[in-house]
Amino acid sequence: MNNAGRTLNKPITETTAEDWDAVMAVNARGSFLCAREAFRVMKGAYRYSTWC
Repeated sequence: MNNAGRTLNKPITETTAEDWDAVMAVNARGSFLCAREAFRVMKGAYRYSTWC
């Protein structure tokens, strides 16, 4: 399982672009980096892969 998350507990009208970027840096980038590394390991484990 690939799960990371950060929330922002303030109304959208008070949320800055910097706030949003910080949330996405954890939520999206963290998931991407984890999946990328897992793929590298899994790809080498099988002769024929449906992962790519």
